[in-house]
Amino acid sequence: MTAPLRIGAGLILGGLLVSLPSCGGGAPDTPDATVKAAFTSLAKDDPGAVWELMPPSYQKDVKGLITDFAAKVDPELYTAGMGAAQKVVKVLRDKKEYALAFPMLGMMGVNKDRLTENWDGVVSVLDAILSSDLSTHAGLKGLDVGDFLGSTGADAMSMVHKLAGDEDWPEFAKFSAELVSTEGDTAKVKVTVPGEEAKEEEMTRVDGRWIPAEMAKDWP
Repeated sequence: MTAPLRIGAGLILGGLLVSLPSCGGGAPDTPDATVKAAFTSLAKDDPGAVWELMPPSYQKDVKGLITDFAAKVDPELYTAGMGAAQKVVKVLRDKKEYALAFPMLGMMGVNKDRLTENWDGVVSVLDAILSSDLSTHAGLKGLDVGDFLGSTGADAMSMVHKLAGDEDWPEFAKFSAELVSTEGDTAKVKVTVPGEEAKEEEMTRVDGRWIPAEMAKDWP
């Protein structure tokens, strides 16, 4: 994954993992500090902290998408579907050997040894997701994205990290960012990723928060 994609993926990870508390004033003031904060949060498998770096209006957009979805889906059908998913997780827990023998796992390129080693953890994370506020229609409507990402989302990211293995997981703790220039609400930050050529990234300020310019362009 290239440096630009890693930055963009990091800052938008909260939205992808869903998901609001209003961002209250703990975000860095400078673009380079923001990028460093994102890397630090990702190094700790903490998507909730990354979510707090996003502009409040973007958080509101994500919340709006969730609310719109909740308004369109049938409450009973949604709750029944989540109940069925919980039963599947129970089967995965009770019938581990059969699940691990499923041919599709090999076709998907899953590292079976690593999956077997972390199976109980994977099932526990799935159970936590399906037992969270997402388990009911009412919970979905009132979902607090920040809390969800800071708890269940962090557990899920940590498990994905374990399944991927350190060799296939970005070493976010070793990423660095250096401010090149700032002009009004735009800036350039030099991002250095171990093993890759340093690259300048354009940043822009939205709602007082610094985010990748490409993300701001594509957000609508």
